[in-house]
Amino acid sequence: ENAKHEWTILELKSRLDMSELNGHGMQDEIQKLKSSLMESTAENSRMGSAASKQAAESQAKVSELQHSLNDAFREIEGLRLLVKRFTADLKDSEDRVTQLRGDSEASVRTASELKQRCEA
Repeated sequence: ENAKHEWTILELKSRLDMSELNGHGMQDEIQKLKSSLMESTAENSRMGSAASKQAAESQAKVSELQHSLNDAFREIEGLRLLVKRFTADLKDSEDRVTQLRGDSEASVRTASELKQRCEA
């Protein structure tokens, strides 16, 4: 009966040893998982920082482009007003040329009439 108890004790010790080995293996696996989780967390943090930095850079570029676009629109508006003024000036000049041409033709007629009177 002692031999049976000794055999049971040996079997239980063997199982305990196996359980301890499995426990150590599980602890190692837990450590690996914790380490992997920490690395993933750090990588996510780095990626988040990089994404935030890229978003900030993109926003700065958008702001710069918006500023340039606003400057271009102001310049276009200035040019549009300048063209409008030049068009008005051109119209005024054309009207003045037409008036002067009429005055010149009237002067030529008057001069011709005076010349004919003088010759008659």
